[in-house]
Amino acid sequence: MRLARFAWVTALLAASAGCDTGRSREQPACAALSRPFDPTRDADYAAYAASVARTRCPKPWTVLIYMAADVEDLPAQAFADLREMEDALVRGGVAAASSERADVIVQLDLPGPPGLRRYHLFSRTGAVEPVAVVPSSPEVASLPEAEGGPPEQALAEFVAWGRAQYPSDRVMVVLWGHGQGWRPRTETGERVRYVEGGFVGGFGFDHSQGTVMDVPAVAAALRGSGDTPIDVLVTDACLMQSVDVAGTLATAARNLVGHEQIDPYAGLPYDRVIPLVNGQRPPPPHPACRTDDEACRVAVSLPPLLLAPGGATEETFVASAAAADALSGELLPALARLSTALVAFLDEDRMRSIDVLARLASRSPGEAIPGFAGNTVDLGVLLVRLRQEAQEEALRCASPCPGVTGLLAALDDSERALDAVVLTVAVGPAYAEDDAYAWTSGPLGLSVWLPPHAEVLAARRAAFASSPASGWLPWLDRLHAAP
Repeated sequence: MRLARFAWVTALLAASAGCDTGRSREQPACAALSRPFDPTRDADYAAYAASVARTRCPKPWTVLIYMAADVEDLPAQAFADLREMEDALVRGGVAAASSERADVIVQLDLPGPPGLRRYHLFSRTGAVEPVAVVPSSPEVASLPEAEGGPPEQALAEFVAWGRAQYPSDRVMVVLWGHGQGWRPRTETGERVRYVEGGFVGGFGFDHSQGTVMDVPAVAAALRGSGDTPIDVLVTDACLMQSVDVAGTLATAARNLVGHEQIDPYAGLPYDRVIPLVNGQRPPPPHPACRTDDEACRVAVSLPPLLLAPGGATEETFVASAAAADALSGELLPALARLSTALVAFLDEDRMRSIDVLARLASRSPGEAIPGFAGNTVDLGVLLVRLRQEAQEEALRCASPCPGVTGLLAALDDSERALDAVVLTVAVGPAYAEDDAYAWTSGPLGLSVWLPPHAEVLAARRAAFASSPASGWLPWLDRLHAAP
């Protein structure tokens, strides 16, 4: 089994002399070797790999989709998304799989044996089958899951292997599965059983293994996959676009696309996602992106796909594209400064903590700070409500109030940083129609932890202390301190 699994790699390398690496991938020597897999011509995937010499002919894009579907409710959805890509052409759309410009590679983990399966996705040309059981695209490899090892090992190996075997100018990685937001590093690799309705944080819940990946482990696995950052990192999972999670993943990628609230169950419309990179529907220009930054243009094009007809069935999504450099270099420091200003603001008048806590409990239009799962709130909405609080206090002050002045300046700073980070945002109709967001622009695409009670703060503060957004915690301590 081991020899058979790697036979195609050996054959591929042996045939690599047929591709002149001194030529651009646009030259005929490489373009001619970018043909799709043809089961009538190719005896198996090993024969196909040997003929295309892929490792010597980089393409513009490689898309690596890590499908963590080893949970009872996800296998059917995984197969649906795979067929969405394979069948787009025969359903009357454009090709949404591998092409001369891009290779789409999937690692699929399902409940039970045989473990992990890798597929090279190609467009189907025959009739659409009524029931999708397995992908029609060729299976590249079947691998056992490592028993007892760290859960992120499979992710690290897949992305590193995919980048090496399918080299390209740009890389998109999709983390597909269940997410629950921030989870700190688990040094011992403890096995956390996923409990429906419970909340432990992390990504990639695996029922067969009984594990979940902590967020720093996910980032480390991605950072070790290649010499350059991932160009577009998509988390097609719930609650992953927070300053804690995205701030950690920013160390591994240039552009981050994800959900700050619950991800629509059907996920992204992959029949529209893949054409952005495989040459079928190139991403249009966007004012947030340089004209020569195709990765940025792809990233900002993804969230609006959920708003297009047929893009999402649920109405409660908030998806955004964020710039990693601005998140790390501007927003996280700005939030730490805002926390310091908030402490000074609250210390200036002991009654102000009561007013802010009242906002957390309110649902009144123009006053509320609506929350998401995991006790997070949209950062943009929170900044508006804090500004309202500061402005009201400025009117009450009979003498100069440096705490108010300092808070207003820190809010200006944070709003500018948030604008620099969020490149685009798509908000489901449920939020657009919710009057709890009155006097705001609605959710802006990044969330922040805001525990509503002292008990919630005490229960999870240690977990957030290792987050890159830990500078946010001092004002939470002050807010929930006993009078």
